[in-house]
Parts: sequence; structure tokens; C-alpha cells
Amino acid sequence: ENTKTVIDYSSEQYGDGASKYYPAFWQVYNYAPSTMSETKGKWCLPAGGVLNSIYKYKELIDQSLTRINREGIGHFGHSWWWSSSERSYGYAWEFDMYKGGLYEYSKDGYDSGGHLDYVRPVIEF
Repeated sequence: ENTKTVIDYSSEQYGDGASKYYPAFWQVYNYAPSTMSETKGKWCLPAGGVLNSIYKYKELIDQSLTRINREGIGHFGHSWWWSSSERSYGYAWEFDMYKGGLYEYSKDGYDSGGHLDYVRPVIEF
């Protein structure tokens, strides 16, 4: 619901320029794997609780990814995932898939250490 709310709001407020104001939300909203183009518009930026659930099953997910020769979800260096959950006006919650836990970070996409955070679309199935 968070992604749809932001997409609808930004479209009403900014029209065709909405994606530059809320790029993470628009990136996941427009995402669809080439083999599953019918899923476009069904992906979302996960809320903090969804990210916590993914972390809870990280080992099982990583085992599955390893079987198809893909990198695990919580490897160090790529472990910060944006959530759609807002902390305050200038801050959103992010999840650390390496260590676990939600942390607040500036919505500009960088923390004090200078790392760029990752947008990971999720879909309900």
C-alpha cells in the first residue's frame, strides 16, 4: 500500500515529473523482469516489516539463490535495503540484511559512511 500511495500522490502533485521526486518508488513500480512483463506495476518497495520477514528467512533464501548461481541477499557491501516506511520528514527506515535491524537514514540515499543504498523490488505471490 505504501508504494501505491506514493505513486498516486506524486502523480497528482507532479504529473509527468513525479518520478524525479520519488525515484525509488517509481523504479520498483516500473520494474518487471523481461520474462515476466505482465508483472509491471505489481512490484513495490517493501515496508520495514516485510524486510524483517525476508531477513528472518535469509538463510533459506540464500540457499535457493546459491542453487541458481545468484548472490545471497545479505552479503556485506550490498546489505542496506530501502524500505517504504518513513521515519520522519527527512528520514526513511532502511534494513541491514547483513546484521539485521531497521535504521533511520537520510532520504537522499547516503548514510554518514557514504554508501549508496539499494532498492529491491518485491512482489506478493
